[in-house]
Amino acid sequence: MLEIKPELSAAYPLNIARARSIEGWMSDVELLYLAFQAYQAKDILEIGSWCGRSTRALVDNTQGHVVAVDTWAASGDEWQKEFWSASMILESDWQFKYFTENMSDVQDKLEVYRGLSTHAAMNYAALQRQFDFIFIDASHDYKNVVLDINAWKPLVRPGGVLAGHDYDPKRWPDVVRAVNELLPEASNVVDHIWAIRIKGDENGNGSDSNTISDGL
Repeated sequence: MLEIKPELSAAYPLNIARARSIEGWMSDVELLYLAFQAYQAKDILEIGSWCGRSTRALVDNTQGHVVAVDTWAASGDEWQKEFWSASMILESDWQFKYFTENMSDVQDKLEVYRGLSTHAAMNYAALQRQFDFIFIDASHDYKNVVLDINAWKPLVRPGGVLAGHDYDPKRWPDVVRAVNELLPEASNVVDHIWAIRIKGDENGNGSDSNTISDGL
């Protein structure tokens, strides 16, 4: 597992202050990892933004552009209730409203796609969009993690990074199973984030991959 180097803050002007103020489960070291990847990337896409904690780590540290893909269909599940009162969860479209508020000052660097992950992948593929960094943090069941990896991996620009959250065998074994089966060379780079650098095949397509050995 890669560790955050003490000299990181001196070497790179990373900013996670706004991200830390937004509710969510991303740890500080995970936010720094996202910030570091964003600092090096121009075209970024995130699947699963919730209220924008990880989105802010990305958008506040890139000179490029971030696409946020989510349904923002709050379910009121127990893991959401850690942060929200029942009255707020039952409020119409509360999650998207809160996300929008948290992104109000970075609209020029942010593109929002409200819809299903697989539909978004098909649309961006049709537009021949590719990304330097794609981060998956959507549905955590095995079927949907497999669908997300298969849908988004081809959209990573050769040399770019595909990563995801909740690589945790105790709480999210389906995520670990899907990543291990589809991306056996992926690394658990920091806390509960997995990542892999995508190489290009002889046709220039991002189909081969190797363990990510750089980063924090």
